[in-house]
Amino acid sequence: MAVIDILKEDNSRRSEYDEYINTHVSNVVRTWEMQLMPVLMDEGIEQSVINEITECVRLHDQSKWDQEEYDAYLAYFYPMDDQDKDELIESAFDMAWLHHQKVTPHHWQYWILIRDEGKQVPMDMPLKYVIEMLCDWQSMGYKYGDTAFDWWTNNKDKMIMSDNTRTLVDKYVKHLKKLVED
Repeated sequence: MAVIDILKEDNSRRSEYDEYINTHVSNVVRTWEMQLMPVLMDEGIEQSVINEITECVRLHDQSKWDQEEYDAYLAYFYPMDDQDKDELIESAFDMAWLHHQKVTPHHWQYWILIRDEGKQVPMDMPLKYVIEMLCDWQSMGYKYGDTAFDWWTNNKDKMIMSDNTRTLVDKYVKHLKKLVED
């Protein structure tokens, strides 16, 4: 059976996946509005920047509804009872994950320039995408019982980021940690 056939099969868990996406996006918005937006406002960040971040957060992960991602994510994370993850599903998911990284600038992988000779050059992430990324991590923490700070601590050495991006992430992830502890 081809990948396209597996992905087009009727999956009774579709509503579960839809609920997951909607809950995740709601938690991203919640993290922004309740945790990070007040921090940026206290820092005197311009209202136009706050508005840009709000718009990014509001549209968070819209590509997960696109054909290039939806069915592959569904089959990978919400397989039907009789369906095992096989090479076809894993390959489809890898393509969907690559698509997601390359069309959503809140992923650090989006900001890696790969030169023709293969050299990887980390580019600076704009503040709005750093904040959206942190809200994303914090939202995932609600699901998995950890925090954005935990994710950062456990994974930062594997991430390819510019020094400026790393400094921003470190600064604002510490704000999230402090807010969670209070």
